[in-house]
Amino acid sequence: MEAGGSGQRPPRRLSALAVQQLIENMSDSDNILSDGDSPYSSDSDSDNSSGSDARSRISESETESAQARSRSKGALPATHGKKFPLPVRNRNQRPRSRSRSPVGNISRVAIDNNDLVDRSRASTSSPSTSTQAAVQHDSWRVITEGRTENSFRFVRQGSTGVSPELGLDENSSALDCLFTLLTNEFLDELLVSINSYAADLCAKNRPARKQSVFLQFEPIYKDEFFRFLAILLAMGVNPRRSVRAYWSNLPHEYTPWFSQTMPRKRFEALFHTFLHTAGANAESQEKIEPFLNKLTKAFQTAFYPEKNLSIDEMVIGFHGRWQYKQFNASKPSKYHIKTFGLCDSQAGYVYNIFTYYGSQTAYHPDLDPKCSQAIKVFEKLLRPLQKGHHIFADRFYTSMPLLRYLRSKGFHYTGTVDTRRKDFPPDIKTLKLDFLQIKWYATQDNWFLLSAFRDKKAKKNVVVATTDGEVGTREIRRRREVIHKPLCIDEYNQNMNGCDRADQQIQYYGLHKRKSYKWWKKIFHFLIETAIVNASIIFHLKSGNNRKKMPLSDFKGMLIRQLLEASAESNQRTREVPAPVALAERLVPETHFMETVKKMTNVCSSCPGKPHMCKNNCFKIWHSKQALV
Repeated sequence: MEAGGSGQRPPRRLSALAVQQLIENMSDSDNILSDGDSPYSSDSDSDNSSGSDARSRISESETESAQARSRSKGALPATHGKKFPLPVRNRNQRPRSRSRSPVGNISRVAIDNNDLVDRSRASTSSPSTSTQAAVQHDSWRVITEGRTENSFRFVRQGSTGVSPELGLDENSSALDCLFTLLTNEFLDELLVSINSYAADLCAKNRPARKQSVFLQFEPIYKDEFFRFLAILLAMGVNPRRSVRAYWSNLPHEYTPWFSQTMPRKRFEALFHTFLHTAGANAESQEKIEPFLNKLTKAFQTAFYPEKNLSIDEMVIGFHGRWQYKQFNASKPSKYHIKTFGLCDSQAGYVYNIFTYYGSQTAYHPDLDPKCSQAIKVFEKLLRPLQKGHHIFADRFYTSMPLLRYLRSKGFHYTGTVDTRRKDFPPDIKTLKLDFLQIKWYATQDNWFLLSAFRDKKAKKNVVVATTDGEVGTREIRRRREVIHKPLCIDEYNQNMNGCDRADQQIQYYGLHKRKSYKWWKKIFHFLIETAIVNASIIFHLKSGNNRKKMPLSDFKGMLIRQLLEASAESNQRTREVPAPVALAERLVPETHFMETVKKMTNVCSSCPGKPHMCKNNCFKIWHSKQALV
């Protein structure tokens, strides 16, 4: 009895030689099929040679059937209606390998023959993967010279760069460039949204506590919003541990500029509670989408990009709760809000941007819902552009359906390729190149060009597909050596960094990196930073060669000073200050009487402005001393 067995000894297995002899005895002794009954025999019964041939063919068919049955769990063949007893297999017994098949030495050759027969039958019944690969391979060909053939060019009807309708020149200030994006109409709508939301919120929180922000709220106007925006810019340039740290009285943190610009309670009420970009009853995407669409339209009105553009993701780090939050461990912010941006490759100007809301993202309704996400993203970003632009993107978007779609819309494309994608040369997956070796592929119609290159520092090949390129190289100097890199790969390296450059500028001094529980506020601060970066690009382009390119921190410092100058109110604390009173009127104590307005609050009811005074000596000093120090 074996350990773990059922207690019964399994039947003895037949050897391969015994099985072969058993098959031969059955074919000789059991004459089930005579020579005349054989389907391979002729009409003449006297032809012994034909009968022997038929018998040999029958034995081959019996052998094949035995071999086929032997491959299924080691079963013995059942021929001519006679069944052999099947061995009882123990569950704890290890399965046998194919080399120990019951059919012995004839099994290996027969199995290989059967496999070939099965493969041939499968190839005749349905097209195989190798045939499909051959068909796909026929659409691409290896070339050594030539270029792509296209029928459209980039011809701008108007002028590229900063729009001349803005009226900017070399003497335009940084604030003028910002106001081309944050227009008066745009600011007025934003202030109306903040005041209406604050009024609705205060009405819902009645009765309010004594120290509540809902007790007394005064509407915000444009002048105060300029100071509020100046503080936001200063907080981005000078990051601290918390918002209240900017109004701290500690010696190492004390900065009187913040308290002189706006009281802390007023700023916190606007920053934490009453800041809103839409109506009071807005939900989900409506909280930020109208603001984003208006600002994006202002971006497109103020600037038109050059031919080369780049499309990429621009992530906003966010760790709060939101149903459309994304996770990508390879990004700087693993948990983030995904946005797609279209930027000018040369200047880094953000021309178009939209937020990803999963299945709720508002794509074009005329698109096929089954089309790829890359087509939906490109259609939404390229909608306000004219034909002829050259788009650069990474392998996340590159696919043959996207290339055909952009071709139909009149746009060129260059991007890296994921070799696992369909419709590309099949041998590109296993292509092994030596260091600095190049190989080019082209389609039969010469519309698409594909270049494979392996740099000496790379572990695998770099594959780039383009619809506007040629077979050629460019010399790249690296210290003491010169390498030859394909033209399309070099152009990709030069023009793909448009979104990366803009994202880098936004991340430098961005307030959107501060933690927040509200997802739409992260997008709001990100858009404000994007507008400031675009304004700095406009300022640099309009300055011409008379000025050097200003760092973003210096541009923000200039913008803060000009925002405070544009504010009509004083930079002191917004505290009620008594109106100036004539000395003759102030120094007559008989006509003045102290009055208690609130608990622990005393004023002079006779003086203009009713100045606040203490019960001690302040009342006497105010009405007796000529110089108040």
